[in-house]
Amino acid sequence: MGMKCNRLAALSLEDKYQGRFVRIDSLNLEPNTTQQVYLKGLSCSFN
Repeated sequence: MGMKCNRLAALSLEDKYQGRFVRIDSLNLEPNTTQQVYLKGLSCSFN
């Protein structure tokens, strides 16, 4: 799923509740891998 690189995401539910969000483009993600994140402003998580 593509998304804008300036979206904010928390890497864990605890980070989300603590308000610790990082920009999607700052994550070191390898191609063809998955990472569960919690997008700021949405109530569900994405893989």
